[in-house]
Parts: sequence; structure tokens; C-alpha cells
Amino acid sequence: MERMEEMARAAGLRLEGEMREVGGVGRLREGWRWSFTPAGEREQLVLFNHGVEGGPADQEVRAAILESEYGRGLYYASDASRGREIGYYDGEEVTHQEYCKLDEYTGLRHTLEIDGKLVNGLHGVTGLQYANTSRKGVEANNAGFCDGSAIVRVSAAGGVVKGQPVLIPYRWKAAAWEEIESRVVGVCAYEERGPGQGLGEEGGTYVVEWASALRRGGLGTQMLREARKGWAKGRGRVELQVHVDNKRAIKYYTGLRMRKCRWWEGTGGEGEEGEGGYAWGKACTSQMTSTR
Repeated sequence: MERMEEMARAAGLRLEGEMREVGGVGRLREGWRWSFTPAGEREQLVLFNHGVEGGPADQEVRAAILESEYGRGLYYASDASRGREIGYYDGEEVTHQEYCKLDEYTGLRHTLEIDGKLVNGLHGVTGLQYANTSRKGVEANNAGFCDGSAIVRVSAAGGVVKGQPVLIPYRWKAAAWEEIESRVVGVCAYEERGPGQGLGEEGGTYVVEWASALRRGGLGTQMLREARKGWAKGRGRVELQVHVDNKRAIKYYTGLRMRKCRWWEGTGGEGEEGEGGYAWGKACTSQMTSTR
């Protein structure tokens, strides 16, 4: 509460006693009404403009984005009764295939299934992408989606009071919760192969699986360094496979001074199937190598 009041004073605003009616859920969907202040900061106030577009602003501090033990979270900036509309989960609809490629920085934990659609709210305008969910029964969820739509309302019997976190049921499967609670953010599985085992005369390290939920901070690069430690400096090489259409991954690997190579130097010409794999040119998967 104190932090929210401090932020409101700095912005020349005040926290209201009761969350205001908006005059119809259609107004909640008008993106121009929503804004964050201070812009670009990790802790922000979520503002809703009750005025007329192009006219004088009538801004209400709807909620606050604050640091929590789970990262950033959304908090009620005023009291609200059961059934009061908070906002709507704004975002970009993505396919299941696109969802499977998301990570922590591109909206993996900000993508929810709403009315049968996957909505990536990472860059949403209402702040609801920062709403957390009840964890291990410590607190009950106090907000939810109205009739499967993107509109979010207070669901707690008796309502909520300012300063409480906005908690929405995410309906994640048990496997997703196990992944989250484990705090594991990357995996690197590899094999060390000797001379004549497919990695040249000196052998080396073959990376079987390499995945990171965090693309920044050097986590993936550090895992690769660990995989390479099994071979003396200046000896052997590291190889891995990557889909030829995964341009982002290829750019990353080449930035690590890895280069394209044939999987197997067989009798076939370039791009043809050989007795041990495929050449880089026509295969659905390809290989990159790094020599030290």
C-alpha cells in the first residue's frame, strides 16, 4: 500500500477508495484508455481514462505492477466488490505451434487460453499479464474470466481490498507447475565420443539436447562451455543439430563461431541421402560444429 501511494503522489495522482464503474465492458477494450506510469519502469501504476477520446483526461489508478516473490505482480489499487470488472486480458492471438516456440522473454508465462484461443499478453495494455495465480493454496484466486471471455472480474465473495494481489486461475497442467516450481531454466544433455565415433579423428562432444528458457544472461552459452570441458583445450570438436528453418537459433550458433558441416561424408553428393544421415543442403535437420 505504501509503495502504491508513493508512486501515485509522484505522478500527481491519488488512490481511490472504490474501483469505479466503467460504463460497459466495451470501454475496457478501448486500448487508448489504458496507460502505464512511470513508462518503462519495472514498478508501474495502471491507469484507466474515463474521459472522452481527445478530451480532458479523467484517469483512475486501476491497479499497480509491483515486485513480488514471483517476479512482477498486479495489485488492486482500490477496494472492489464481487463482480466488478477489473479490465480485459489484451494480447496477440498465437497458434499452438507459435506457443511452443515461446520462452520467458517472448511470452511463455504470459500466454493464456481464453475462449479456446491462446492469447499472448506480454505487451498487453491493461497490466493483467502481470496478474499471478494462487500457489499451493496460500491465497485463493480472487479474480476470473467472465464466461470464458477476456474480461476479468473480481470473483472473491465479499470483494477485495486495495493492496491485495490480483490472482487469476491459470489452469496450468501439473507438468507445467512442476517445471515452474523446480526453478530449472535450462538443460544440456551431451555425449563425449572418442576418435572414430562420428566426430572426426580426435572425437569430441555431441550435444543431444540444449534448451534454455532464458535467452539473456549467457545461460545457454555457459551450458555449452560446461559440455566442452570434457576435452582438452585445442582437441576435438562440439556438434549439434538444428532445424534449417530455425533462423534465430542458427544466428545464435554462428555468433558462437560454430559453422555448418556435413553430418556424414558419404558417397552421395551434396544434399543427397548418405549411409549415416543427411547433408546440410536438403535435410530437415542439419548439424553445426565448433572446433577449439
